[in-house]
This record gives sequence, C-alpha cells and structure tokens, in this order.
Amino acid sequence: MKKFFATITLALVALLASAQVRVKASLDSTRILIGERTHWTITVDAPKGAQVAYAHFADTTNVPHGIEVLEQHLDTIANGNAYTWTFHRTLTAWDARNYELPAVTVQVNGKDYTTNKLAFNVIETKVDTAATAPARPSDGIQKSPFLLSEWLPYYVLCLLAVLLLVAAYIINLRLKNQKPLVKRRQPERKLLPHEKAMRAIEQVKTQYSGSDNADQKVYYTALTDVLRQYLEDRFGIKAMEMTSAEIVETLRREGNSETNAELERVFATADLVKFAKYSTQDNEKNYYLGNVVDYIEETKSGYQPPQEPAISEAELEDKRNQRMRLILRWCKYAAIVTAIAFAAIAAWGISELLN
Repeated sequence: MKKFFATITLALVALLASAQVRVKASLDSTRILIGERTHWTITVDAPKGAQVAYAHFADTTNVPHGIEVLEQHLDTIANGNAYTWTFHRTLTAWDARNYELPAVTVQVNGKDYTTNKLAFNVIETKVDTAATAPARPSDGIQKSPFLLSEWLPYYVLCLLAVLLLVAAYIINLRLKNQKPLVKRRQPERKLLPHEKAMRAIEQVKTQYSGSDNADQKVYYTALTDVLRQYLEDRFGIKAMEMTSAEIVETLRREGNSETNAELERVFATADLVKFAKYSTQDNEKNYYLGNVVDYIEETKSGYQPPQEPAISEAELEDKRNQRMRLILRWCKYAAIVTAIAFAAIAAWGISELLN
C-alpha cells in the first residue's frame, strides 16, 4: 500500500511540474565592444498544447533607442509533454554606454507572464596612441605564374608563321627555276570510224554470243545501233535520228546497190524482231553480223577526218605553265601576308602576357 501511494505521489508531482509555465529572458554577453553582437533570448516552457503568444516579438519599436536589431527568429523544441519556445534577437550598438532592455510580456493560454529586465554595456576599443610600430615595407610586384595554356596559342602561331615563310621561299625558288612546271601530255589519238565500230562489234559478239531467243530484241537493237553510229561518223548521216526506212532510202541514193541490199536485210530483220516478235536462228544472227562487218570493211577507205583548228602541244604547254606560275605566285604572296599576320598577333599576345 505504501508503494502504491508513493507512486501516485510521484506521478502527481511530475504532472504538476510539467504543467508549470516558466518565462525567462537572458543575454549571452552583458559587455561588448562597439559593433559587436549580443543575443537577447526569451525562453518559454509550457505544457504540450499550450497557446503561446508574443505579439511584440516582430515589432522592434519596443527596443530602446540606439540598439540595432540585426535579425530575429523563433525556435520550438518538444520535450516529452512540454514544449520550449525560444525567441532570439541579435543586437548591436554603435554608441559606448549602458543599454537597458525592457521586460517582455508573453501570453500562455491567455495568461500574461513578464520577464525580468536586462542590461548590457557597450564600451569603446582602447587604442594606445603612444605606441609606435615599425613601418612594414611595401610588397613588390608579384610575377604571374607561367601557364602553358596561355602561351601555347602564340607558340603555335609563331610556328605556323615560320612554316608559311618556308613554303613561300620554296615556291620562290621553284618560280626562279626555268624548268617547266607541267609535264607535256601525250596527245590521245582519236579512233577512226571503222575502228570505233569494230570495237563496238566485238563487244556485241562477246556480250550476246550464245543468247537465247528472249534476248534477240536486245541483240539486234545493239547491232543496228553500232551500224547507225558508224554511218553517222563515216558519212555524216544523222542515222541515230532516222528510221530504218529513211536510212535505207538515203543509202540507195548514195551507195552501192549490192552492199545496200545487204544492209536493207539487216534493218528489215531487226525491225521484225523488235516490233513483230520475229525470231531468228543463231546462224542468221551471225550472218547479219557478218554483213555489218563486211559493209564497214568495204567503206572504211577514203575517210578524211574533219579539220580542227590546230594548236601545237608546245603552245598548250606554255599556257599551262603560265597559269601554274601565276597560281604559285599568288600562293607565295598569300603565305607571306598570312605569316606576317600570325607573327603580329603572336607578338601582341606575348607582350600582353609579359606585361
């Protein structure tokens, strides 16, 4: 029974202690120098759920004249069934004298609690005017550290300038040399009409030899195209733009009747194969190809190529050399101007780094 009453007593004492409300004010320093700071703290201990009001905390008009409020804030800490509210103000002053802080009223659950008054003293910093200290020598000019990243671009510009000057010198030596800059080209001989046609005939024989009937249209088209091109190159007849009948009529007026008869059969058979789905045997294909070859062999002699304006190879070589010398001369001037520009930029940048 005694233990039971003791337990009840302790619980009541703890409950009463937790239900007590305590309000106090404090300063972390009561003596500061001019411009230094001190912290004015108001602490409220109240039970959990209590209504705490400090209406004048945000209002700095209750601070005495001469005191400057630098900042203020509120902290809340839970401690079991109790809470602690802490109001902080950071103060400073710029006149050396004693300052008195007024009492602060805090409402807890509608009841007013008043803190005690506080005071702090602001003092001046004492300066020993009689003491003399030796004058400190002035610092010299400090050199900037060497950074490769700052100097590297100007080194590269100097290197490029040197390479350009070397290139300009080599070009100048080459221009002073009287040797031709361009080698003489070997003239390409143009094929005669019958040579060109015979090459085309060989391609037709190689490509279409042994072809089946499905390729006969392509074969006869290729064969007559070779013949048309030969007539145009050899006699100036626009055979590529003419029909087979027009070609035959032209040949009748200007050529050998026996030879023309063979060509007429070639064109007639080719038209039947291309447009009438006519089919021929392999020996017939070779027969018509032989007719074309015979016609080319019979008519190749007596051909006179058209006269073209003759320009000697020496004149062409001189023109090419003059053009190349002009290009090299301009390249030399461009290299010199660019090298001078690079050198000027590098010199300016290096002087800026040295200064």
